[in-house]
Order: sequence, then structure tokens, then C-alpha cells
Amino acid sequence: MSTFTKPDGEPTVTATLSDEDGVYEVSPRYGSVNLKGLSMEAQEVLSKFDRNGDGEVDESELEGVVDVLVKEQFKGRMFLCGIQVVVLALVLLLASIFGLAWAVVSINKCTSIRSRVLVRKETTDPVQVANSDFTLGPTGAITARGNPRAVLGTSTLYVNRPLNANMTTSDLTGLVRVRVSGTKGADVGFRVTGFSLQAANPPQLRINTPAGILVLVGNQLVSYGAAQDLVDTNELAGQGVTGIFAA
Repeated sequence: MSTFTKPDGEPTVTATLSDEDGVYEVSPRYGSVNLKGLSMEAQEVLSKFDRNGDGEVDESELEGVVDVLVKEQFKGRMFLCGIQVVVLALVLLLASIFGLAWAVVSINKCTSIRSRVLVRKETTDPVQVANSDFTLGPTGAITARGNPRAVLGTSTLYVNRPLNANMTTSDLTGLVRVRVSGTKGADVGFRVTGFSLQAANPPQLRINTPAGILVLVGNQLVSYGAAQDLVDTNELAGQGVTGIFAA
């Protein structure tokens, strides 16, 4: 058996020639992997990277193996991170559902519905909630939250005043309705469509309604034909009239 050094000068690459069987064998190059010495499973995997088909995986081809391994490892990490995010979202969702259920159960323990009103079971008082914009100040006034000086004002939509023929036109501005109370407890109301002040002696206030005209002399009703279909007019003779004014 004779040993030859490969002409390319690589000291680690030798060839052995057997005179008996004429077999020529070459040992693996430095920095390469010979697939013949590996298991079938390893050969099947690494053969995908043997681009030149020489049965060895050299340095350049090993770089491809490393790139694939790095990419697979990165994909594995990303998949693991995705699983962790899904698990976290699921835990938060379950916690939210549990918290909502606990709140509903807690409310139902102390409250109940009566006549469509949420009340406390112990005292039957309505459940009160805080307003996000207003609060009750120490003096009992309703104030804006964060600004106690901003007091919420309230006013009535209508004001009631007794009528008389000595009132001026400006006094009667805003008159929208009148009400007359009878001597036997009857109450009659009329919508006002107009009025006039008569400069007679004594002065008269004539009030026009859809049902007819009412006439006041002083503060007493003297003509009440507008109410004849509603009440016994004898009850209205000499009665006062209350005016309802828009505020």
C-alpha cells in the first residue's frame, strides 16, 4: 500500500492506493464533514446542504446549516412569545369575567328591585349614585366637582300671580294661562290667546281665551261666559283670577 500527498499542498489530505483491489480513498478535507461517517438520520439532514454533491459539507455549506438553525431557533422563540401573550390575554379575560360576576353578586346581596327602583334590602331606601359633574356642598348647595364656587342655580318655569284690572301691559307680559276657582271648589283653567286693558271707569281687563272672553273689574271676575260649558257660572261670580306667567 502506498501513500500520496495531494498535489494541492494540503498536508492533511492524503490518498491511499491499494494494489490489490485498486481502491482509491480520500480522507475528509480540513474543516469539512464527511457524510459517510454519520448516521442515516444525520446524512439525510446534512445532505440538503451538500450543494456540490461531493459527500462532504465544507465551511461555506456549514454556514448555511448555522443560518437555518438560527432561523429555526428564532421562530421557536417567536412562537413561545406568542403562546405567552395568548395565555396572558386569556388570564386577563378570565379575571375580568370573574370580577364582573363578583360585582353583580355583591350588588344582589344588598339590593333588590322594587317597583323598577334599585333599593337597599335593609332599609328599602333607593340606591344613590354620585354624579360625575356635580356634588352636594357643605351648605347644601349643588356645586360643580372641582369648583365649589360654581353653584348650580334652579328656577321655576312658571310663576303664579293674582290678576287685576289695574295692572300695566308690561305686568301682563308673559301671561300664558289663567285659573279661576269657584265658590264650591271648582277649578277652571284657560289658555290665554290675548288680553286688553280698557281705560273705563272702573278699568277693565279683558282676557281672550279659545273658549271666550273673561272680564275683570278690579280683581273680580264680572263676565265669565267662557266657562259656561265647564262649570256652574254662579260659582265664578265675583271670584278672583290667578294668572300663570312664563318665567
